[in-house]
Amino acid sequence: MTETPGHCDREGTHCRIAPDGVLLCDVQPTELGVRRAMQGLMGHLGGACDDDAWRARVEIAVTESLNNIVEHAFADGGMPMARRLIRIRCDTARDVIRIEIEDNGCPLPGGKLPAGLAADLDVPVEDLPEGGFGWVLIRSLANTICYCRTSGWNQLKMVFEEHPTAPNQ
Repeated sequence: MTETPGHCDREGTHCRIAPDGVLLCDVQPTELGVRRAMQGLMGHLGGACDDDAWRARVEIAVTESLNNIVEHAFADGGMPMARRLIRIRCDTARDVIRIEIEDNGCPLPGGKLPAGLAADLDVPVEDLPEGGFGWVLIRSLANTICYCRTSGWNQLKMVFEEHPTAPNQ
């Protein structure tokens, strides 16, 4: 993706199809922006693959990833809303969907993906965690996931195979 942010429309999202058939979305990091981005993504995937379970895996993992960005990467409020941006790139092939999500918010703690370990739920109700389930979910749905931070941008890449042959990473 380019380093120049695109422009978001009034609903907080601008999606377009590149000449090579790749879906590109510029998303304002708000709940409405995420909702509009997911509508664009799922509309694109509806025409690209006919496996409902495959599309659902992508939808859940990408929605959770985008919500994490809105809730955590931009949580400090230190950047004006007009400068905040999420960019999504979706490339589909016959049996694989590749999603790249970039944002210019705060980096992940420690500069790496959380471990995504399942929480111990065999505890009293008052000791149950309020969160921490998202990365477990994302890791269980994507076949490959990687994160890096480059030039002030978080970059999350996920691969979803239609018929996975290897364990999730």
